[in-house]
Amino acid sequence: MKMSKILLAACAMLAINASAGVNLSKYLGAAVPKNEAKAVLEKVFMHDLAVLDKVDVEVADMQERKNGVKVVFFYVGRMSTQMNTELYAMSFDSGWNAVDGMMLGYTGDTQCVKITMPEGYYMETQPDMPYSIVADTLGVERTYRYGTSIVGKFFNQVGTLNSYYLIGPGGIFTQLPTQVSAVESHGDVNARGANEPVIGEVEGLYSIPGVKLLDMAHKPLSAKFDMKELNKLAKDFVDLEASSADEPATSASNINVGEFARWSTALGLRNAAPFLTWIAKNKGKEAFSNFMSRVLLVNEFKEANWLKALVPSLKDKKARQWWQKWMSEKGL
Repeated sequence: MKMSKILLAACAMLAINASAGVNLSKYLGAAVPKNEAKAVLEKVFMHDLAVLDKVDVEVADMQERKNGVKVVFFYVGRMSTQMNTELYAMSFDSGWNAVDGMMLGYTGDTQCVKITMPEGYYMETQPDMPYSIVADTLGVERTYRYGTSIVGKFFNQVGTLNSYYLIGPGGIFTQLPTQVSAVESHGDVNARGANEPVIGEVEGLYSIPGVKLLDMAHKPLSAKFDMKELNKLAKDFVDLEASSADEPATSASNINVGEFARWSTALGLRNAAPFLTWIAKNKGKEAFSNFMSRVLLVNEFKEANWLKALVPSLKDKKARQWWQKWMSEKGL
């Protein structure tokens, strides 16, 4: 089979079809009506769709590509104080059938790359997420800065994280590894000669678990959902939580543990059938249910409601029963 036919077949299988006939270009720079917003984001949204009852979905930008494929960017909650602004990208075919998509990020998620700095040093993160499409590559940029308040010393590192996605001919997104770079200057204010400021590109200081967290949360809908790989990552965050047990809740590590709980639960519920069935069948081997329980009990974005709606649709009877018992034990 020719590659073009394979791509078309893949697009046909992935097309969400919920937004067929909705020409989103007429909403460019404006909010999409609630019923249409739910239909468009149905498979891609990282929360229960009921969240969209109280926040707006705005068409931020769009680009039409070859074969009539459109890439559309959405802001969710930008005009609301109830949630951080979330940025989504979706691709559509010439008939406005949704093909693929993902959450590109949310305001302030650069905090995930934070690390614990020595006394006298600080970190600043930028909340903005500039995005662009250059040729066949969609990119999202995040920036951060480290500095010092120590008298007589200066240290400044400006780091950039670039998340990239290749846009296939049919509109399928392929996630690429996040690239991190930084420019640093440091030295003694009164230094001379060999001790003059050092300025140049460096590897950068950032949280490796944080970057893994961002990559996990922003996978395209079309990406292979690998529960074993995701469970391995969950175990890394179990270890991270154990190692940071004596640190305050506001520490970089504990923030990342909380963010992992939130977004692994969201990603899992977006892929409910394999996620929930695998957990039910791997009792004692899975590292998710403890993370999930704290997210579900807070229920900030109606995660408990989302789970309750999904469990009855599980085809595996034993998995259904396991989750019904688990929810009852948790008081959900």
